[in-house]
Amino acid sequence: MSLRHLNIDAYNPGEFHHLLDINTTNDPTRETTRLAIKLKLVTGTYILQNKRFRYTENETPICKLCDQGDETLCHFLLDCQILEPIRQKYFHQIDEILHLISKDNLRTLSSHDKIQIILDCTLHYTGLKGNSENIVKLDAICRQMSYALHIARYRSLDIKRK
Repeated sequence: MSLRHLNIDAYNPGEFHHLLDINTTNDPTRETTRLAIKLKLVTGTYILQNKRFRYTENETPICKLCDQGDETLCHFLLDCQILEPIRQKYFHQIDEILHLISKDNLRTLSSHDKIQIILDCTLHYTGLKGNSENIVKLDAICRQMSYALHIARYRSLDIKRK
């Protein structure tokens, strides 16, 4: 477990961390489910093949969706070709907000920076406040994307098992 992707400096005692703010939606139940997945990704507790194979006999770190590389956080969020259509749907929206915040573009950022923006953008853009309108929008889109990737992964794995 690790908190390296979480901006702990954005936390103020007595207040919620901005990643926990789900008051930006009309459906808090759905947003709570999405939040659970995002928090697992942020804290490193989401089980991907690169972790599973360390603890399970007869497992491999290779992604079971595309068989193209180790299923790491980077592979899951950025590289797995099976998940690419879902990812592209959200990357366009993320790019629009990034342009408002910093003039950055996802295509020009490193993989590390992309992952950080997806998980907690305030650690990448340290001057931003967690409650600004664009940060709230960006967090919501990244939370939706993380959940959509999770659902697509589990559905694909379930189909492959049958």
